[in-house]
Amino acid sequence: MRILSLAVGLIVACSVMLATVPCPVSDFNGPYSIGGQATGTGPFHLTATNTTYSFVDLTPSIALNPGVTFTFGQLTNLFATFTSNSGGSGGGTPRLAVDLLDNTNTVHGLLIYLGNSPSFTDTDAVLNTWSGVNLIGNNDAGRYDTSAFTGGSPFTTYASALALVGGSSLTLRIRLVRF
Repeated sequence: MRILSLAVGLIVACSVMLATVPCPVSDFNGPYSIGGQATGTGPFHLTATNTTYSFVDLTPSIALNPGVTFTFGQLTNLFATFTSNSGGSGGGTPRLAVDLLDNTNTVHGLLIYLGNSPSFTDTDAVLNTWSGVNLIGNNDAGRYDTSAFTGGSPFTTYASALALVGGSSLTLRIRLVRF
């Protein structure tokens, strides 16, 4: 069994610039929901086996404001604070799934993997070094999975992801998934 504990929030800091007006970090607070084998109300406990998974969703309050839109390219900080307690990332690395709208208003998930590229099969100690690390701008191979988008790839860099989906609007959910 692989266990991941999340500290006081899924995403502690996530900030964007909207035109020339800064978006307060408080706009990225919002309701959390859990699924799969996840338990807790914060900190959350995510467990996984070969046949189960867990997730925690955050719906940023800014996404609930119909008068405000922002894109993946405007995202400047995105990280999760967590502790991997058992199993590391062998069998499936934890990942952030950021829901984006394409130009046809279809929702797709951009996956961003936690751990060491390119294999993402880390021990607990190594995986824990990724807790709190800003993943935006991290350009190592395979960190970003854009395969849900036309022209995307399951193994790409931040620069490639930004070129493909940078103009896509963020939508209702940012999710941490534990496989």
